[in-house]
Amino acid sequence: MQFDNLSGFAQKGLLLLLNFADDIALVFLTRLGFNWGWLQLLSKTLIIATVIYWSILQIRRYLFTQAP
Repeated sequence: MQFDNLSGFAQKGLLLLLNFADDIALVFLTRLGFNWGWLQLLSKTLIIATVIYWSILQIRRYLFTQAP
């Protein structure tokens, strides 16, 4: 793997890891009886951030691969 691709992979992986960690915390803490509103808000925020991030990547890829 080239080093140029490694930073993009790390960025995607970090965002995905945060989403999974938040979902795991949300599921297990609510099963234990904790119901924090900020945790649910964080979950929604991370999902929205992931969708926006991937959308921007796809738009940039589409725009920069177009032949002039």
